[in-house]
Amino acid sequence: MKKVLATIATVALVLGMFTGLVGAAQKEDKGMGGMFMGTVQQIGQDSLTMKMAFTEFMTAKVILSPDCKYLDLTNPPEEGKEPPALTKADIKAGDKIVCKGKITKEEDKDAVFTAMVVSKVKEFPKPRPPQDDKGDRKPEIMGLFVSATDTAFTMKAPDSEKTGTFNYNEKTKFVRIVEKDGKKERQNITIKDIKPGDKLVVVAVPLKDKEGDDKERVMTAVIVTVVDKFPELPPPGEGRREERRPTAIGSVKSFDGKNLIVELWKNKNIKTAGFTVDEKTKVLYFPKQDGDKRPEPVEKKLEDLKPGQKVMVDFRPNEDTKPEDGVIAGLAIRIVLIDEFPPEVAMGEIVEISASSVTINARIDRENTEKVTIQITSDTKFVIMKKGDKPQEAKLSDFAKGDKVAVDYRDGKALVIKKVMVPEKK
Repeated sequence: MKKVLATIATVALVLGMFTGLVGAAQKEDKGMGGMFMGTVQQIGQDSLTMKMAFTEFMTAKVILSPDCKYLDLTNPPEEGKEPPALTKADIKAGDKIVCKGKITKEEDKDAVFTAMVVSKVKEFPKPRPPQDDKGDRKPEIMGLFVSATDTAFTMKAPDSEKTGTFNYNEKTKFVRIVEKDGKKERQNITIKDIKPGDKLVVVAVPLKDKEGDDKERVMTAVIVTVVDKFPELPPPGEGRREERRPTAIGSVKSFDGKNLIVELWKNKNIKTAGFTVDEKTKVLYFPKQDGDKRPEPVEKKLEDLKPGQKVMVDFRPNEDTKPEDGVIAGLAIRIVLIDEFPPEVAMGEIVEISASSVTINARIDRENTEKVTIQITSDTKFVIMKKGDKPQEAKLSDFAKGDKVAVDYRDGKALVIKKVMVPEKK
């Protein structure tokens, strides 16, 4: 099954430590805005994995919206100018990024963060300090108390052996939630009242060392709350304990009411995969975005899974499944009906270009390229991208052999051809 997962795009979000946003998203079915920043570890077709900023023991998998925008903020643009646009291919492992998007939470499932904008940055922006107990809750980090010194304490992640250390000072507030006469109350305590194994919910912000900006930022606790149990923890086998929640993209081949067979899209090794459904399997449809207004998901039924329908299947894999065509890969958790597959991207130098097609030496990886010919139609758009300038509309005659380009295409037809202008080194 591991080989199956390696050939199917993984789309999942692990925000196991940020229950504040999880709870807020659950209360608001339409989702809520969110921003996360970190260092890219891996980037795939529809998702990326990053290590969260300012901490050594949290990672997150972020879904990339098909309409996600990529921006270059490594050098702030001049006032009134838009930041240079990038493509997904410009985001590499080790890059520092800021993701802005939408958090949604469905019943009995993990919170899902979908990035609408991914910005590449030189340094992480300093976040605003969270408010304390005035109702404006910020991201919270959960863990089990391990030990403390006069200036810092260490806690362990709830479901792993990873640990993190947080500073505290005279402004840090320590409280314990206790139940009295059927009501929960907050009692002020000190760090000395916290025992090893106590469950903590921590609100923290990164602060510079007093010696100057050349020092690393450290996480400083603003509020530390001792609780009897962690909020919003899913039951065993459901949710954040499953770090992998892959997604298969393809077209419905058949559905008999219990088993869904999908012809996988852009998968060279395995052509089809099967998924079982149960009473909890959800079917949704996301309409195309109209202008700046984000579409809301529409609930559908299993009966809408007709042959030929394009789908994205979020599933829980069967670990014992062999990597063969048509096998049952797992249980479908959510099935999203889509109108079209996301566009592909080819990047490289133009080998040949005419009014009807463009051929480029497309990069496969850092060492290898292959020639790819893509059709140019009357709907193909041309754009010139120059660092520090706003992307400019162009025409076919502005492109020539040797130009570095990024081509967004679908079904062999170019949607957008972007020339990347790299400033000459002085």
